[in-house]
Amino acid sequence: MKSVILTVVAMFFCCCLSAEEPIIKFGVVTDMHYSPKHPENKKHPTRSYKLPKAKLQEAVNTFNQEKVAFTAILGDNIDLYAESFYELKPVLAQLDKPHHIVLGNHDFLDFYGTPKQDSVLKILGVKKPYYSFVKNNIRFIFLDSNDLALYSRAENTSEGKEARALYNKLKAEKNKAGHKYNGTLSQKQIDWMVELIEKSQKKGQQVICFAHMPLQPYGTFAGTDMQGDKINKILSRYSNVKAVLTGHHHEGSKSLEGPVKHYNFVGMIEGSANHYSIVSLYPDRMEIKGYGEQESLTIKY
Repeated sequence: MKSVILTVVAMFFCCCLSAEEPIIKFGVVTDMHYSPKHPENKKHPTRSYKLPKAKLQEAVNTFNQEKVAFTAILGDNIDLYAESFYELKPVLAQLDKPHHIVLGNHDFLDFYGTPKQDSVLKILGVKKPYYSFVKNNIRFIFLDSNDLALYSRAENTSEGKEARALYNKLKAEKNKAGHKYNGTLSQKQIDWMVELIEKSQKKGQQVICFAHMPLQPYGTFAGTDMQGDKINKILSRYSNVKAVLTGHHHEGSKSLEGPVKHYNFVGMIEGSANHYSIVSLYPDRMEIKGYGEQESLTIKY
């Protein structure tokens, strides 16, 4: 009997030792659209603009409990009123680890460079619209889907003219991405992204990209990056680029067939249930643990 007990204990101990730990895990929140003064939206009756504050509090509590390394917030933090974010700041301040924000189209109340939009960025705490960092030997790249867009660039600027030309081209081609609420990366940002990816490849680092807008269309949804195909082709050249994680499409979706895995998280604003995730990265896969009505799944590279 004693030998049986010792055998069971030894097996349990070995299992504990062999349990694989993730390289890193981080929290994900997207599309809060927090705006308690927002009028009822008959076009989007599923959206509840007041609930995301309480939902975010739940997510923050979970992220702290699960000891995530950071939290990625994938855009559309506000809706119509920038001052609404002041109510979310004390909640985010409770996070034990840093949070990193990308901008969404609803985070623009004016063009880049105007006093009003400068104020929005200050309220959101966004110093740079696109940026990157390395943690646990993984390169995380936060992209700005609004770099070229009709809502983010004044018409009389070079960026505004380029955005207008691209929009007109997509409309003429009847491309689903040709909508005024879509944007894309400038060539300057693309060059910056490629340089980082190539440096990371030489160092043997995996790359995970975050953006507000998906690079691939999902069903009838028209909210995709205006140069999604071009950017995805660039990313697909590099074996170390593992995934692009996005928001914008509130229903959520995924495209896992190609070399780069695309996953689109459900918007927190939708419905009474919550939607947030913890993502765990391993050498060969990504595990998404969903909370509320956000799905859980494993994505193999």
